[in-house]
Amino acid sequence: MGGARREAAFEKLLKELEPALRRIREGYRIDAETGRDLLQETFLRYLRHEERIHSPKAWLATAYRHECVDWIAERARSREGHLELARAEEHRSREPAASREVLLNEVLASIQGFDGQTKIALEGRYLEELPAPTLAEQLGVTVSSVKNVVSRQLKRVRRKLRIRKTPR
Repeated sequence: MGGARREAAFEKLLKELEPALRRIREGYRIDAETGRDLLQETFLRYLRHEERIHSPKAWLATAYRHECVDWIAERARSREGHLELARAEEHRSREPAASREVLLNEVLASIQGFDGQTKIALEGRYLEELPAPTLAEQLGVTVSSVKNVVSRQLKRVRRKLRIRKTPR
């Protein structure tokens, strides 16, 4: 039964990630069949490292993006397609938007239970990327208070994500 439950959870995870993975594949202009092959390689790597992965969605999206880039790079090398290689390197240097989006959604879900000022501090610091002094001024507290609250609550969010994502 444990295997069936694990397989069902894995299928659910794949279904949730499908739009993000499709955007990644289409962003690199990789056909669907090749994309499925690369996804299969990504999942095999995931299974080998599953116990160490705290955020499967973010890990899978990032690893899939790397598989796509590596495939393009190998194809470019084998056919001397310098243009494709340059595009892959350029895309690799950009922030991985799809994996960031997945992780951001998980973090947002985790901070929903916090009280008003704590939630404002976390959102301001990590979503709006406001510096601690600006947040302290907005909240009417000291800079060290903001830093302490953000640090303490970030550890709490990490623990929540780690506990929720532990393989069963």
